[in-house]
Amino acid sequence: MTSIESIKKLKLIHLALALFMSALAVAAYFIVDKEGGLAASPEGILNYEVMAILIVFLLLVTSMLVNRAKLRSIVGQGSLEERMEAYLKASILHFALLEGMTLLLTVVFLLSGINNIFLYALLSIAYFLYHRPHPMKLVTDLKLEGDEEDEIREAFKA
Repeated sequence: MTSIESIKKLKLIHLALALFMSALAVAAYFIVDKEGGLAASPEGILNYEVMAILIVFLLLVTSMLVNRAKLRSIVGQGSLEERMEAYLKASILHFALLEGMTLLLTVVFLLSGINNIFLYALLSIAYFLYHRPHPMKLVTDLKLEGDEEDEIREAFKA
């Protein structure tokens, strides 16, 4: 698989996940009635929010650590195509963990109806969008130089 094909796949996967998460969050916002969520109770409201924050923090830290470990194993390994395939797999795993964080927040919002949790879901979508495929990020993550860097920059233009 060439670097152009890998980058196109990575961009498409990111776009599809971003659209799915955004659509799900908007649908959840309109499903929850104004009196509370599907399983809202006065005693459990605080528990929902604390649980959501803890799990989101755990998923965020796990996502960053797993991504860093995968990227460390890719640097200096084989040809550019092999590194791009490994980078694609590492990015998909990173995207899956970030998507899981957003989906969890959306489900907790549906159950509780707490607007703060919906705000956390929107912030996690924004964080996911921040991690879009970008040539400079790819060059720094894979520590590319010279011709390889130029090839990646050209692939993003295609």
